[in-house]
Amino acid sequence: MNNELNKIIQRICIEGYLKFPDSLHIGSGRSNIETDAVHFRDVAQNIMIPGTSIAGSIKNHVLRSKLFNEDVIYEIFGNNIKVSGETKKTKSSIYFEDIYPNDDIKDKTNITAIRDGNAIRRDYGSTREGAKFDYEITPHGSIFLMKCMVDFRDRDDNLDEKKKIVRYCLEELLEGNIYIGGNKTRGLGRCYLYNDESLKIQIYTFPGELGTFLLKTQKKSNTINEIYNSQVNSTNNDLVISITSKIKNPLLIKDGMRSEVDKYIDYIDKNKHEHKKETDNYFVKIKEIGSEDEPVIPGGSLKGIFRNRAEKILRTLNESVCDPTDPNNSCSIKIKNMLNKNPRNIKKIGLERYKEIKKKSCSICRMFGNSYLASKIIFSDAKVNNFQTRKFDSVAINRFTAEPVVSALFTSMPAIKGEFKWNIKINKPEKEEIALMMFVLKDLINTFNPISIGYGKTKGYGVVETDALSVMINGKCYTEYIDINKEIFAEWKNKRGKKNA
Repeated sequence: MNNELNKIIQRICIEGYLKFPDSLHIGSGRSNIETDAVHFRDVAQNIMIPGTSIAGSIKNHVLRSKLFNEDVIYEIFGNNIKVSGETKKTKSSIYFEDIYPNDDIKDKTNITAIRDGNAIRRDYGSTREGAKFDYEITPHGSIFLMKCMVDFRDRDDNLDEKKKIVRYCLEELLEGNIYIGGNKTRGLGRCYLYNDESLKIQIYTFPGELGTFLLKTQKKSNTINEIYNSQVNSTNNDLVISITSKIKNPLLIKDGMRSEVDKYIDYIDKNKHEHKKETDNYFVKIKEIGSEDEPVIPGGSLKGIFRNRAEKILRTLNESVCDPTDPNNSCSIKIKNMLNKNPRNIKKIGLERYKEIKKKSCSICRMFGNSYLASKIIFSDAKVNNFQTRKFDSVAINRFTAEPVVSALFTSMPAIKGEFKWNIKINKPEKEEIALMMFVLKDLINTFNPISIGYGKTKGYGVVETDALSVMINGKCYTEYIDINKEIFAEWKNKRGKKNA
């Protein structure tokens, strides 16, 4: 290649603080005695986010937007692309540094918590044996200093389009629309870039400003308009649901790691004194930067109950959906067998591979995801406000003698009062997926056949009341699920009628 056409003619340096209002998990591929999935750390065991994780998340977000030419996206972020029938590897033009928690966190090795998860059998409603898992997460409110650099060269044919993409990425980070790391659909990884004096955009034009860049001479910060002079007009086809609920019956999301003394109110005591007492089952709490631990309902728990109810609705309508926990007959197993059956299937990449996997996935897996297909639906964590707990005693009963089983007494401390707000987002849903979600919301609101959350559903635990609900579809807001465009239900019904005919 002609070296004259490979010269860097402009460099954009961006620096600013990324805040994660929810938790974050970057998998390291390792496990230890405490958790199945250790958060990524450096050699000194400090929590960090690799630059590759940031770049990959932003790249996927831009690709999903379908607003730009894919080849131009690959030229910026790097990839294998086909040029005149030949596959060529392109080097990335954007570079992200590895980033660490903000300097006001003194101990960067001991700031995490462990979040539990479990798979529920669809036939019995019990936990699947051997399917318990957990992973390490950062506290809510963690702040990281992000630094990135974008180069533009003489050879760039699509300079304006590339600058347009860079501006779009910045705008999406400022709006908090990008998720980084693993378990995004379970309430982790949402972040936003501070839009204040800490955000610095430096644009250097070479060779004129080479000395300024090398000597790090003080330079006035540029604006986002100086990267590209017009905003990207994006069409938002996502479904966004905001829900406000309050606890009706005792609710318990068990924390498998906590053992410290907690507070509860003893209602047997007429004066309702506050006591401290150890118990067997605590409500899960999350570390919060700059404050005490906060009780929270994890997004994974909310996603699990919604998926379970959606499966029941479709089975009632004679729709075939898989049990994702079944080790012999789930969609993931079928896809794995398909890929292994023919070596050419494994080598398929990109859109071709995606179509094969989607074809083998049931309608629930296409919406909620499986081992080979990313979920379209994202659930946020829900902090519980005005939280109150009460200690409950329980004991196992011998079914033959009707007497308590020796040493089978156990206690738990569910929430008996509290309110929480939570959000659901579905990326570019099909109309039948919107209709299905509306049916699930109907069950959530009408407690005749309640959707229960957490532990002890057969004891009456976990029932909540929905105080407020808003649904945003294609930029239009609805305050009741029954007000949502009835054509969605009509089209879905007609489509299913044709399918079953």
